[in-house]
Amino acid sequence: MKPRNPFLVTGYAGPEFFCDRESETGKLLNAIRNERNITITSIRRMGKTDLIKHAFYKIRNDKNYITVYVDLQPTNTVKDMVRKIGEAIFKTLGTYHSRWFKKLINELSGLRPKLTFDSLTGQPVVQLDIIAEEIPISLEKIFGFISNFNRRVILTFDEFQQITRYPENNTQALLRSHIQGTQNLGCIFSGSNRNILASMFQDYSQPFYQSTDIFYLERIDTEKYGHFIAKKFDEGGISIPEETVKLLLQKTRNHTYYVQYYCNQLYSSGFNSINQEVADMVWNNIIKDREGIYYNYRNLFTSLQFSLLKAIAIEGYVEKPLSKEFLHKYDLPTPSSIKSALEILLDKDFVHFETERYLITDVFLDTWLRQLK
Repeated sequence: MKPRNPFLVTGYAGPEFFCDRESETGKLLNAIRNERNITITSIRRMGKTDLIKHAFYKIRNDKNYITVYVDLQPTNTVKDMVRKIGEAIFKTLGTYHSRWFKKLINELSGLRPKLTFDSLTGQPVVQLDIIAEEIPISLEKIFGFISNFNRRVILTFDEFQQITRYPENNTQALLRSHIQGTQNLGCIFSGSNRNILASMFQDYSQPFYQSTDIFYLERIDTEKYGHFIAKKFDEGGISIPEETVKLLLQKTRNHTYYVQYYCNQLYSSGFNSINQEVADMVWNNIIKDREGIYYNYRNLFTSLQFSLLKAIAIEGYVEKPLSKEFLHKYDLPTPSSIKSALEILLDKDFVHFETERYLITDVFLDTWLRQLK
């Protein structure tokens, strides 16, 4: 069933609702078809996951491949990771009535699979119970099962940098050894921390050193995104001037999530014509709806951290946050104090470093901070 609103905020619904990314999709498919692992990185919510799912859609009817997606964001230990991988394989390769599901249950019985059913879809849901001492054996069984397939399995690890936060020190080496030893396995590594991923794949001392192609996912071209937006509004019987489209892309910095969310709200506003007055009203409503959350951010940070956050927002971007000029302009303390505060904001992803400058990651928060008295 097609979505009622063509500007999707979450999920992938097919190429009709996916804007551009032709070059990036081509890179991904080229790596898959030529049996090279690949790493995709960008700031958060730029569309990495949907790009991967778009590429998977392109090869959905190709009998040479099976695609498996694993989200590592919620994991905190190797045990969590193994459970996620196992459950993703169960979800992808098995259904209750299929021979593969029965084969999975039999061969991976040591992982203690617990079968339940989704109350909405009726589809089987498997949860794994893994004892910490059996993690190496469990991983061996999972990758052993993959190796028995007569198709190439494309395994995606989303937010892959999360494994560097695990308390176990040998996670990368353990995972790399299994990936290397599984001949019919191809991997896609995706993440939003460019520095950590660069270290993982480009540092000679790391297990994954030079084991993948790497590319950074840039923002969608303004002209192409503008054409996509205008077309979707037109198909819905809603007019929107070209200049309004340009301004909304400027406001959202072509940041995929914020473009989609803003357009989603405009599309559902009930107006058949989106002029600049309507666009501004909807934008202001979005900011107002989030005020409660943003005010609570003051409790998450020290006064110094919040002052720095606000200063970056007012500037729009900052190239030299430790410079005397910047510190004096916003009455900020010593460079060492600001450096520590900035590191915390970067770690919490409230600020990111892009093209030699620091920016507020959430463009709605950026607007709210600039309006704050």
